[in-house]
Amino acid sequence: MYYKIDKDKTFIRLDRPNDLWYLWTILKKDDIVEAHTYRSVEGMDERKAVKLKIQIEKIRYMKDIGSVRLTGKILEGWPEEYIQIGRYHSLDIREGSEIYVYKNWTEYEKELLEEAYKNSREHIADVILIDERHVIISKLFPIGLEIILDKDIPYSKYENNDRAKIYAEILNNLTSNNIIIAGPGFEKYNLKDYLKDKNIISIINTSYAETSSLKEIIPELGKIVQNYKIAKDKELIETLDIYLAKHPEMIVIGDEIVNYLNGALEYLILIDYVIDDEEVRRWLKIANDNGTKIHIISSNSPYAERVMILKLIGIRRY
Repeated sequence: MYYKIDKDKTFIRLDRPNDLWYLWTILKKDDIVEAHTYRSVEGMDERKAVKLKIQIEKIRYMKDIGSVRLTGKILEGWPEEYIQIGRYHSLDIREGSEIYVYKNWTEYEKELLEEAYKNSREHIADVILIDERHVIISKLFPIGLEIILDKDIPYSKYENNDRAKIYAEILNNLTSNNIIIAGPGFEKYNLKDYLKDKNIISIINTSYAETSSLKEIIPELGKIVQNYKIAKDKELIETLDIYLAKHPEMIVIGDEIVNYLNGALEYLILIDYVIDDEEVRRWLKIANDNGTKIHIISSNSPYAERVMILKLIGIRRY
């Protein structure tokens, strides 16, 4: 992501798919967005290219098709003859889109903008989790892991020439030259020998070759991920675990959080999809204004399962 904040507006260019996640988390209802789009015009057979400024009423992140859809009323538009002020329009923001945003950024939103600028363009590595019965391939991004292959391997096919076929399939699914191989037993070393032309940056032991073992990988990566969001996820979950074990009375969850938004919270940790709730967006604004540190965990983070059930977790100051 590239962005530039001027006096009354911010230019944002979405360079990579991960930028869409960041855009989804920082925009909210009533924000104003300006972008080029196409609009159907009454009496004309083809849609016309226009530039519209809309006030957002709905935000929808459609990861599967790589889009953030912003829906709202038209405030201004050009050429004027194709525009009907007050009508609704949806902007589909995708990789490569350029937009202007008119809003007063909160501190945590500015932090997410800067984080996106620094990190979201990077595909850090491909992670292969493997044993003799199962293989999982994930892309490691600053915000988390995206699984692209999750496959059981019949043991009867894991011998002789069939092994090479399975390795070839793994190779065909790799999109980064940086590779992390993990898993129990010796199979990861056999695969390492097969992928000798790749840059194997780490070999990691895990308990199993299952999705639950992905969270075992991040602590072993050290400097590889220390400057990325996924490392901050790990740090905060560890902090949360300490409080749960030693000071559970300092943890606040669910609707109870609203009673502590006046500055009593040190941290507010939440899973990303709850920000679709306008009430949650309002809580975030109040918490930010009162100095609470806000951390949004991506659903793709290996630590997401720790907050998915509770959705929002607060850690009190006192």
